[in-house]
Amino acid sequence: MPEVCLQRYPVLGEMSYLKMLCAQMLVSFNEVCEAQGEFPVATGSMKKEVKNIKLACKAYHTSPSEMRMHRFVHAFNKLNNFSMAAYPVGMH
Repeated sequence: MPEVCLQRYPVLGEMSYLKMLCAQMLVSFNEVCEAQGEFPVATGSMKKEVKNIKLACKAYHTSPSEMRMHRFVHAFNKLNNFSMAAYPVGMH
């Protein structure tokens, strides 16, 4: 997905950001589950998502202030090989 898609279709960026938030919530949920002796969910996927979020943070910190969130979301999408429903839905 070209970076310009985030400019043309802001909903793509919003969905990507929500994906990051959901990943962080599932990580917290898993911590609570493990503390209570229950099994965590989607641990492999969450490790990958958190790793990609941390890598995308580098793009945030190295970008000009007016482009930080845009570059952060784009870096996250690129790290995930744009594997999200938001891209085809937004392009439709």
